Amino acid sequence: ICMKVHQGVDVRVLLPSKQYADFHPGTPLLQTVAIVSLPLSSSRPDLLDHHVSMKLSACFRMSKGKLSCLTCHDPHEQPGPAAAPEYYRARCLTCHSETSCGVPFSVRKSQTPADNCIGCHMPKRDIVKVSHSALTSHRILAKPEEPIDLSLFNATPAASNTTRSASDATRSLSNAAHSLLDAATTPDLPGLLLLNSHPNAPALPVVTRLAIYGELLDRDARFLPKYLELLDKARLTDGADPVVLAALGRRALRQMSAQASDYLSRATADGSGSAATFVDLGEALHQAGKLEESAAALERGKALFPYSKEIRKSLILSYIRLKHYDQAQQSMEQYVADFPEDSFVRGLLDRVRNNGLQR
Repeated sequence: ICMKVHQGVDVRVLLPSKQYADFHPGTPLLQTVAIVSLPLSSSRPDLLDHHVSMKLSACFRMSKGKLSCLTCHDPHEQPGPAAAPEYYRARCLTCHSETSCGVPFSVRKSQTPADNCIGCHMPKRDIVKVSHSALTSHRILAKPEEPIDLSLFNATPAASNTTRSASDATRSLSNAAHSLLDAATTPDLPGLLLLNSHPNAPALPVVTRLAIYGELLDRDARFLPKYLELLDKARLTDGADPVVLAALGRRALRQMSAQASDYLSRATADGSGSAATFVDLGEALHQAGKLEESAAALERGKALFPYSKEIRKSLILSYIRLKHYDQAQQSMEQYVADFPEDSFVRGLLDRVRNNGLQR
């Protein structure tokens, strides 16, 4: 349940016929949603959020996976800033002893707050994407300069069993970390990490895998061959699924095929489909010369996804194509009110206010 909130990821995909409300505490999260990450890299440090950071720690590895969020946190009790150092120090001492720390006792006692384990080993770090905010590092570092061994998350399962020259203790940590890698790296998601995998987890449904690679295509075009392979497989096994129909429709749209609007109309029937699918449907109907139907499809999409920028902008363009200029300007006014940060549309609206739309 902790990972549902406290793990940053690249993509989360619900399993077929599942909603987030279907998750029940105590059951594997993977029964409801797949939480997937691209391989970690030093250029993406914010991705090392609480769950992955904890599993990178020596504490987790030496506990042989027994360390969990509940080892240190009580979901029903949140210590305040003044009480936190002593509260979490007591948690540390359930595994460690007073003599575990290499800093002399007199030095630790002279600090403020005194003998503060988390102040040294779990320092706050700035959040790049949120100003004036900080999060606690859950890597539980022995020393501040301790490097991140990203190879543990970037290797392939076949490489994870290679022998490394190291002391017995270091080798033990490395083997434990590679066991974590083996659990996260699954054969059915090559090039990706399934962060909420668990022992004996079944293979993800082909539709779920298709959706995962589909959402990541814009980030990395190298996933295209795998995406197309899964699409061809899903077309035969799950051809009526909205995710599969949307993918077939997008492919047909790019091929300028007349089948695109049929696939996409079926994908969006009964309120199914994503915001992107409604945008694709609007474009497919436009290509087919069905301008009124294109606008109607985008209006349905807007009702379901009122804060989709792409649907809103596509609808404005659709009104202009239909020469429904009053509706186009009204939609632009609403768009800028909801998304004032969009300088392009804001500037376009200023010109429309001054000169009007071409009629």
